[in-house]
Amino acid sequence: MDRVIHEIKSIGDIQTISKGLDEHIKIDSFMQKGKEFVNVPNHKFIWNIQKERIANSVSKNFQLIQNREVFSTVHNALKNLNLDVKGRLDDMEDTVRMDIMFKDQKLINDGEKGIELGIRVANSNNKKSSFKLEMYAFRMVCLNGMTIGNLIPEAREVQIHFGNEKIMLDHIEKMTEKFIKKVINSSDKLQQLVNIVMKDSTEWEMVKIIMEKLIMSRKYMKSIAEKIGVDVVEVIDKETNKIKYEFVCDAKQSINRWDLYNAITNVISHDEQLKPTAQKQLENSSRIILKNPFRVLEELYVKA
Repeated sequence: MDRVIHEIKSIGDIQTISKGLDEHIKIDSFMQKGKEFVNVPNHKFIWNIQKERIANSVSKNFQLIQNREVFSTVHNALKNLNLDVKGRLDDMEDTVRMDIMFKDQKLINDGEKGIELGIRVANSNNKKSSFKLEMYAFRMVCLNGMTIGNLIPEAREVQIHFGNEKIMLDHIEKMTEKFIKKVINSSDKLQQLVNIVMKDSTEWEMVKIIMEKLIMSRKYMKSIAEKIGVDVVEVIDKETNKIKYEFVCDAKQSINRWDLYNAITNVISHDEQLKPTAQKQLENSSRIILKNPFRVLEELYVKA
């Protein structure tokens, strides 16, 4: 799969980039029966025109909403609100995700250079994602992206593809405008959340167990541990003859939940080799850490 990341410097870039996104159509679906191929009446294939390949098999009632049309519609919603933005658009052929920050909006205080407020927009033409809007934030000090997810009631919207395409696009435009207004009005709630997380700490021995339960990859465990000030030593496992990591840290050393959260989002934001499945797993873990105090995390992952 080709993956192209586009930089967005202003709202006009969204319109320009959206015109170059892959186009998809629905075609008849066939299956092999003996030596013949027969039509499957209740299913269709989604065909990627530019890549000349099948993206997925869907039901005949699946409403295909073109990525290029969706992101053009989001551009119109931003224009209607007289908002300019910056960020990036991640084009993964059939699935497209855009992370944008609003220019000239009040920064969230994080004790450093501040946090910019924005939204994440996602859509797919292969049925792997509905149209999604999510509150998004960006730490200026370390250039980490933050997906807020379900932590704030107003922070997420999902729209399943259905019905007439024009009606759907009109609905998406109105839905996006309304969502953006809610996000901007939720900045105080995000500030309260950040303040709470920044004051929450626990001992390393607890954090290590929580990380082992939430972070499946030892590679990312190493990266995250190093970012929160824990020394990591590579040793050879005598039984497997493979490299493993040992963490060198005082068991009672205090680890801040905000630092742990930002160590995870740093990996998500800056590891260019990060696969989509690993990214999703790390994003879910970061949300769990941001949402739950250490006392709750210890109940869930240490004492359980």
